[in-house]
Amino acid sequence: MNGRWLIPTTLLLMQSVAASAQPPAPYEHRYYEGGYQVFVGSGNLPRARQVVENALYWRPDDPLWIERMALVTGWQGDTEASLAAWLRLAEEGHDAEAWRHVLTLAPQTFDFELLLKARRRMLRADPGNPDLVGKVVREYELLGRPEEGFAFLRQWYSSHPGRAVLKELQRIAEHIGHDDAAASYYRRYMDRYGVESEMATRLADLLWLQGKRETAYRGLRADAGALPYEAGVTRRLAVMAMELGDWETALHSYRRLDDNGDASVADYYQYIALARFHAPRRVAAILERLWNRTGRPDMAVGMLAALAARGERQAIDDFFNNLDSTNFERLAANPAFLRFLADYRQGRGDLEGARAALSRALILDPDDTQTRVAWLWINVSDGTDEALAGLLERWEPSARQDERFWMPLAAAHMALDQPEQALRYELAMLGRAPRQWTRRWSYAQALIASGREDQAWPVMRELWRSPPVSEDMTSAETLLFEEMRSALAARFASADEQLRFQQRAWADTPPEMKAARAEWLAQWALSVDAPELARLWYLREGRLLGRPLPPGSALALAYLDSDHGAIRTLRDDAADPLTAGERLEADNTLGRERWAAAQLARQQYHAPEVADRHPQQESLLLPASHKVASSVERRHLGPLDVDLFQVGQRWPVAERWHLDWEGSRRRFSSNDQQQLQVGEDEQRLTVAAAYQGRKRALSLRFGHRSLFGYNRQDLEFSVSGEPFRDIDWRIEAQWRAPTDETSELLLMGQRSGVALETNWRPMAHWWNGVSLAHYDYQDLRDRDLGEGTLVSAYTSWRPWLSRWSPGVRLRHSQAGFSGQRPVDPGIDVIHATGNPLAVPQSYHETELAFLLGMPDVHIRPHRIQAWGEFGVTDNSLSGTGFVARVGAEGPWLGRDAWRLYFERGLNTGGGQEDSYRLGLEYQFYY
Repeated sequence: MNGRWLIPTTLLLMQSVAASAQPPAPYEHRYYEGGYQVFVGSGNLPRARQVVENALYWRPDDPLWIERMALVTGWQGDTEASLAAWLRLAEEGHDAEAWRHVLTLAPQTFDFELLLKARRRMLRADPGNPDLVGKVVREYELLGRPEEGFAFLRQWYSSHPGRAVLKELQRIAEHIGHDDAAASYYRRYMDRYGVESEMATRLADLLWLQGKRETAYRGLRADAGALPYEAGVTRRLAVMAMELGDWETALHSYRRLDDNGDASVADYYQYIALARFHAPRRVAAILERLWNRTGRPDMAVGMLAALAARGERQAIDDFFNNLDSTNFERLAANPAFLRFLADYRQGRGDLEGARAALSRALILDPDDTQTRVAWLWINVSDGTDEALAGLLERWEPSARQDERFWMPLAAAHMALDQPEQALRYELAMLGRAPRQWTRRWSYAQALIASGREDQAWPVMRELWRSPPVSEDMTSAETLLFEEMRSALAARFASADEQLRFQQRAWADTPPEMKAARAEWLAQWALSVDAPELARLWYLREGRLLGRPLPPGSALALAYLDSDHGAIRTLRDDAADPLTAGERLEADNTLGRERWAAAQLARQQYHAPEVADRHPQQESLLLPASHKVASSVERRHLGPLDVDLFQVGQRWPVAERWHLDWEGSRRRFSSNDQQQLQVGEDEQRLTVAAAYQGRKRALSLRFGHRSLFGYNRQDLEFSVSGEPFRDIDWRIEAQWRAPTDETSELLLMGQRSGVALETNWRPMAHWWNGVSLAHYDYQDLRDRDLGEGTLVSAYTSWRPWLSRWSPGVRLRHSQAGFSGQRPVDPGIDVIHATGNPLAVPQSYHETELAFLLGMPDVHIRPHRIQAWGEFGVTDNSLSGTGFVARVGAEGPWLGRDAWRLYFERGLNTGGGQEDSYRLGLEYQFYY
């Protein structure tokens, strides 16, 4: 009963407060408390807020009313007022609940500074909370101040070390580019808390990308030893070991992946590439897994070939016995498998089955060379004369250009009793391998069959006196060898008598003539290809003389001993007594091309009748000559036209070095004023030094470029090599070099980066190549324009090599560009579209070109020669277009060469700009 008057009294009080402009009534807690409860209970939030505001008028520091202000304004949706109240309550009272409300409301008002402040306040209250540490650092990052976050975290770690703080230090250090610091934190963490697989691989990747490849590899090996088997770590270790040439570790790692069932198809490809050279006995097993995993027929064929090479016939039998019909049909669509199947069946005596397999392979690919060769052999083995003659009539006109057909064609002609035709192929094959005993024996048999026994006799005599080593032969070669020795023994049973004759002649020689006789016997031994006997005679001659051998004899002995040091000494210290021919041979042996050229010129001076007959004339003389070169070119790329005039000179220096200089002037103009307005001349001077070794070449080029009032210097360094006869590679590093991916880059761009290229030739008519390059692009003010990675692969094939040989080339390119920025508006170029992006978008492109003719293969063309390329390109950005390249070259005065070329390309590259170029080059040797 005593409280009934409270409600109407409170209502009257609130009404009077709302209606009056005077300050609120003096504070009486029970009245304000009751009014607040009534209005909140009835959902009248505006009135409740008025009560709270009036209460705060009298009690501005009362935490109760501050909290109620925060609650009421929050219920009303006034986030800013609610946040201000909670913040005041939190700062004055250090209340954890108030700080939690601040954390909730601050993001809604986008007040990230306040959010950071709240999180740091809570972190001081709870320093061991790992989530708060990460959230504080992320607030710094959201505010765009990661460096401050990094500094805060380092300071915090010094007083509150822990796993979570150390992990955050790793993340933010790597994020802001402090790679060295990130690596140290990764290592500190694992040293203190133990190795973690993900952290170990991340640390290795970080060091590897910094160029510290050995350090990354050693660290990952040590970390892997402290971990149980982990597929990711093992795979990364295998890749790094393979890159650094630690084949044993790489093989072990890939084997662990294989044994644990974690090897992917890509892993198997790397594994087999290693195993081919370093663990060949594993190749068949790896290929078998790839066959089971991918179902690719070429994997099964490779496995069967590896088993056959090791002579594991039982394993091959098991494979065919366990092959189900589905897999057999899949494999039977592959000509290589059918060829192997034919060989397998023929080895088991199933000649009809072999013919059926090869017949199916021919149906699948009638033009496949290897299948045709196999079909010829099986017809030679078991074919009628009519069928074999018809086959030769159809195939021989085109097949004779390919040396892979020479052996079966020779055998076919021998089977048809046509030795003269077979002899042409045998002679050509002997020219390719003059020391191979099987070729010499086949050549001798063809000579005898064609009635040329007098020519066959020297060949067979050499085979009798210098027989091959039987331990290095296959079983088939061993049978042929025994057959050959039986035939030779019947013909040369008295060969020892010739040696006894020479020995008797030696015994009859007077003592004063024995040295001269020893020289004669040594030369006789050389004439019958008995180098060891010649060596013994030369040594005996030296003992008889009691002094060093004459320079010519000493040089011959040095050749027999393969003593390049002695050859060099004789050439340098005893050159005068040697003949010009001996000096020329010595210089060629030592790889002194410049010296050999001088000896050739001297030899021709004293014997002009041999001029123009030496097979090495141009290859020796022209590289040792000075050369001047000039060229003019007109180029069109999108809206930009470029006129070029260039002149240069080469000076051979030392033995393998030459110096070059080259000056050029380019005129840039616009062919479309609506897109581009420019008129500028560029002057460029380059100086280069190059070294040409027998297996490796180096080149260093320095350039100075003047354009748009800027003077820029650039540098290029390249290393190339040819480790094997049919494989070459090249690495090129560029710094601020001119570039032409787009018209903007051609006009005002430069690039820095590294490019790698390798080419290989499985056969004379088939060329392949892969190139990889990564460049950073800048403008003339060194402002970053973006970066790009370019990958390209090509394959080129010609059915034969001749002046007008046709061919086909397939090329595919992938270009990935990122970080594109507009060109600098300060350069005196006007673009209708403002400042475009100089670096193009990422793209991929495929080109198929048909070839006709080829440039002269010599150092300079010997006659007028023309060639052309016509193709179609498909570009992911610009669609389908065409390319055309034509050229002609030839001599003019004799020791010179000219070349005229034209190139037209539409919708190629990433700039979506059509292009053409027309140019003329001329060079003169003096």
